[in-house]
Amino acid sequence: MYYPLEGINHLEIPVEDIQSATNDMADEYVISSNKEFTTYKAQLFWSGQLIDIAAQSYDRLDADGVSMFENTALILSGLKHKNIVSFLGYSGDPYWIFIVSEYESKRSLDEHLREASTLSWMERLQICAGIAHGLSYLHYEEGRDYSVIHCNIKSSSILLDDNWEPKIFRLWKEAWSDDEDGESLVESARSHYEEETLEDLIDTDVWEEMDEKSIKIFSETAYSCLKEQRAHQPSMDQIVRQLDKALQLQMKFENLEDSGGESTEVTSFDRLKGKDFEHLKIGLSDIEFATENFAERYCIGSGGYGKVYKAVLHLDQGTNSSTIEENNKDELMRKTVAIKRIFSRGDKQGEDGVAYDKIYMAEDEKGLGPIARRHYDKGTLKELIDPVLKQESDEIFFTQNEGLSEESLATFFEIVYGCLAESQAKRPKMEVVIKELEQALFLQENFKNNLKFSLEHIKLATQSFKRRSTNSSPSVDATQESIGIPSRL
Repeated sequence: MYYPLEGINHLEIPVEDIQSATNDMADEYVISSNKEFTTYKAQLFWSGQLIDIAAQSYDRLDADGVSMFENTALILSGLKHKNIVSFLGYSGDPYWIFIVSEYESKRSLDEHLREASTLSWMERLQICAGIAHGLSYLHYEEGRDYSVIHCNIKSSSILLDDNWEPKIFRLWKEAWSDDEDGESLVESARSHYEEETLEDLIDTDVWEEMDEKSIKIFSETAYSCLKEQRAHQPSMDQIVRQLDKALQLQMKFENLEDSGGESTEVTSFDRLKGKDFEHLKIGLSDIEFATENFAERYCIGSGGYGKVYKAVLHLDQGTNSSTIEENNKDELMRKTVAIKRIFSRGDKQGEDGVAYDKIYMAEDEKGLGPIARRHYDKGTLKELIDPVLKQESDEIFFTQNEGLSEESLATFFEIVYGCLAESQAKRPKMEVVIKELEQALFLQENFKNNLKFSLEHIKLATQSFKRRSTNSSPSVDATQESIGIPSRL
C-alpha cells in the first residue's frame, strides 16, 4: 500500500493530475516501456507554468517494491546537480505509483548511439565527462550524509537535454538487465586496447576527429575501469580528472580551449554562446568616438545590410577597450579597422540576421544557421537572397536577366544545408564543400555564357547595323537563326 512520504509530502502530485495529463495513460503518451515500468510524456502545470514531464509508472508492486520506491523518491528529492535528472515529484494510489521528472528533449543516449556517426567526438567526450561529474556527485557531496551507487549505468540510463548535457536517471535499479551485450562489449574493448587496435572498434569519421593525446588518456581511463579487480580500478575523482584532461586536450586540438583556464566542464554549446569571445568585445563608445558618431567622411562603402566605416581604434589585446583608463590610451596599439554597421531595411531584407550580427549566437533561434535551415526545409531559401542579385544586369552584352542559375543555386543550397547539420559528423568534409562550390560556380558561369552574344554575331545579324528598307530586311526568324536562337515553332 502506498502512503504520502513524510518529509517530502510537498512534492506529492495528485494522481488525478497525471491521469488527466496523459488522458488516463493513453498509448499515444507512451515513450518507452519495459518489464518494470512505463514512461509517459505529458505536460503539467508546475510552479505556475506548463512544462514537459516524463512520468514513470509502476504498478502491482509488492511491499518490497513500494519500500524501494519510497527510498528512491526520498533520495531523488535531495539530489541537485546539472548532470542528474531533475526530480519534480511523485504520485500514487493503491493501483499506480509515479516518479515524475523533467522531460529531456534529446531523449536517451542509446538512441543516438544506434545511429552511425550522429555524435562528434567532442560531443561524446563532453557527455562522458558530464556523466563522470554526475556520478562523482552521487558518490560523495560535502554536507550530505549518504552516498548513492547507481549500479546500472548504461547509455539507456542517460538522458540528454536541449544542449546535449547528460542527465543520469533510473536511480531505481531494474530487477532485470541485458548484461550479455554489455559483457561482450567490455571483452571486445579490453581486447582491442591490449592489441592496440582501438581504431577497428571506433567509427571511421569519429576516429578522424580525435586528438592523439586526448584519445590516449580516454582509452587508458576506460581500460582502467574495466579491470576485473575493484582495487585496480580508478576512483570516481580520478576518472573525472582524466576525462576533463582528455576534453581539454581535444578542445585545444580543435582550437576551442578557454584561455582563462576555467573548468573544462562545459556543454557542447557553451563555446558558441559568445562568452569565450568576451576579450574581443569593443565598446560602442570607442567606436562612436573613432568614427565621430558614424560621420559620413569615415564611410568607405555601403550595401544591402549596412555601411562600412574606416577608422583608427586604440586597442589592447585581450582587454575590453572601454575599461582602459584614459591616461593609458596613448600606450595602446593604434589600429586602422573596418567597422560594419548593420541597419534594417524597408523591404525587410536582413531582418532575420546576418553572420556578424549579435543574433547569430547559437542560443538564438533567429541566428542565420537556424533561419537558413528553416527556409531550406520550406523551399523558400530564395527569400534570403538580396534582390539586387536576383535582378543582375549585364551591360556589356545588353542583356537583362535574372542573373542566377537555378542549377547553381540548387547546388549551393544543398551544400550549405549539409554544412548546417546539427551534428558535426553529418556535415560534409571540406574537400566535398570545395568540389560542390566549384560545381555551383561552373554552372553559374555556364549559365551566363549561354545568355551572351558576341559583338561579331550581332554585327553579322544586322550586317554591321546597316539600315535597310522594310522589304529587304531579313525576317525575324532568319535573324534569330543567324545568331544561334531557334525560330518559333
